This record gives sequence, structure tokens and C-alpha cells, in this order.
Amino acid sequence: SPAPTLSSTSRFGPNGYLLYSSYLSNQLCHDDLKHVDHPGITFSHLSPPGSPPLEIEQTKELKKAGWVWDAAVILSEYLLSLFAAGRLGGRVCELGAGTGVLAASLNRAGAECVATDLPEVVPLMRRNFERNGLEAERCQALTWGVDDEDHGEEFDVVVGADVVASLYDPEELAKTIHTVVKWGGRGYLSFRRREDLYHD
Repeated sequence: SPAPTLSSTSRFGPNGYLLYSSYLSNQLCHDDLKHVDHPGITFSHLSPPGSPPLEIEQTKELKKAGWVWDAAVILSEYLLSLFAAGRLGGRVCELGAGTGVLAASLNRAGAECVATDLPEVVPLMRRNFERNGLEAERCQALTWGVDDEDHGEEFDVVVGADVVASLYDPEELAKTIHTVVKWGGRGYLSFRRREDLYHD
């Protein structure tokens, strides 16, 4: 049977951003690259009830760091459920935040989450925080294995979405997690399996 179709008015918000709910209902298979041609995505389900939807700009100029990945959305949903149940707690650091959708959703819910990524990615994260009425100062540069000791902060929770892909250095990631999270802290990582080979 033919693929389901949606009118352009039902798929996009007034700012031209793709409505994530329409994206989910319109896809036939799980593919987090279907939306990369859109300038941004609007997430109604990642905002507290009664709050405006979360609006996230994305850009191809930053390549993979400038796109919203499904792993970030799924981890956001899970962490928001933990926070609502009082089971997240403490200060949170997101590694490899990219667009900042995960950290923005947690901050919008009332958590204290710092978004970190490479220096060239920080402007995008800050624009997305400001767009959603959040403190841009919570977006900080952090290069794994380089800025760890200078970051000067320890967190209760460290999170990351799609940060274990083959193009990243697993040793530097492990070192950074060890440095930024407090002793006895917790970590939550999500990723989509794309290859059969893993780092040793």
C-alpha cells in the first residue's frame, strides 16, 4: 500500500520547523536521518504540560553534531520520567550535546543540566537554549580528554546520546566521564546500533 501522507500544514509549525509528532506518524521505518533537511524540529512531548513546545534548530554546517538524533529524544523521554518520579536528582552534565535537545528538555522540566560539546558546537546549543527561554550559560565547551581537569565541576549524573559511535575516541570519553562525575554518581548513555563491530 502507498505510504501515508500528511499535508504540509499538519507537518510544520508556524516557524517552519518540523513537528516531531507528525514525523513519527509519517515514517514507515525507524530512520533518524529523514528529518535532517529541515531547519528545526518542534517537540511538544518534551515540554511540561501547559508549556510551549520545545523548538530546536538544527544545521548541516556542523554535520552530525548539528542534527537531532533519535537516541537523544529517547533518552530525553526516559530521563524526564526519572525526574518526574524524583529519581534523577542532583546536577546533570550532558556530553556531546550537539543541538542541546536533551539538556534543554531537562532544564525546561526544572532539572539543572549543563550541555557540553566541542567549542564550535556551543553557539548552536546556546541559540537553542535562548530560543526556549533557558540560560545560555549552561552550554559550555568541553573537549574530551583535553578540558576535563580544567572544567572544574563535578556532577551527580552524566548523560550522553549517540556518543559511543565509532568516530569517537572511547578512551577519552571514559576519561571524561570519570573526571566530571562525582564518586558514586550515575551515568546514562543511549545509542542506536549501526555496526556489528565495537571498540575493545
